[in-house]
Amino acid sequence: AAVELGIPVAIARRLVSRTIRGAGGMLVETDAEPATLRDAVTSRGGTTAAALEQFERWGLEPAISDAIRAAEARSRELSGDSAPPRGA
Repeated sequence: AAVELGIPVAIARRLVSRTIRGAGGMLVETDAEPATLRDAVTSRGGTTAAALEQFERWGLEPAISDAIRAAEARSRELSGDSAPPRGA
């Protein structure tokens, strides 16, 4: 999307990688919950809030949860592990 908006590929890649590095660093360096960190960097009506609204609208959280469950199930298939998933 950034490239479609006219941002050069190299800059778009740098923005994404630094955003991920920054968010990951905050998670590693603090004991705060991800939601707490998200709230700390989200200004009401700001750009992050606009992006988060789209994630919610398009169901990003359920998609990620489904992807994790699918990967876990496939991992069990590949390893021959027939034990039920934790918490099941």
